[in-house]
Amino acid sequence: MDRWENFRTLDLGDWHNIERRIGTRVAADGVAVRWVPSTGEIDLRDDAILGHLVEVSVTGAAVDVAGELPIEVSDQASLRFGDTDSTVTVRHETPGEDGTTRYGVEWVKLEDPLRQVVYGFVAEARGVTA
Repeated sequence: MDRWENFRTLDLGDWHNIERRIGTRVAADGVAVRWVPSTGEIDLRDDAILGHLVEVSVTGAAVDVAGELPIEVSDQASLRFGDTDSTVTVRHETPGEDGTTRYGVEWVKLEDPLRQVVYGFVAEARGVTA
């Protein structure tokens, strides 16, 4: 009898879609951030680079942007909040029906004050008090 006869392999699909999140994503209240791509030039006055956090977790976020950015999956970029930039890696890009694009990003370096905002949403969703 062949012990490998009924062996099944585990199909993980596209490696870009493997779940890396620690905990769950929680709704964010549309916190405004600005995209600062590490490649290419974007006019900082262009509304297309204004994004809104719609979901956050301690490992990443979902960011909605009007239109589409010259950013691809696995590119690094910065999200500017206030006067500080946090570094992210783009993990997925999904076009919306209303002309927006949702980018799933993973935090590479999450800086204050954005870190305080993100952790505040996560703590509130978990019912944690200071």
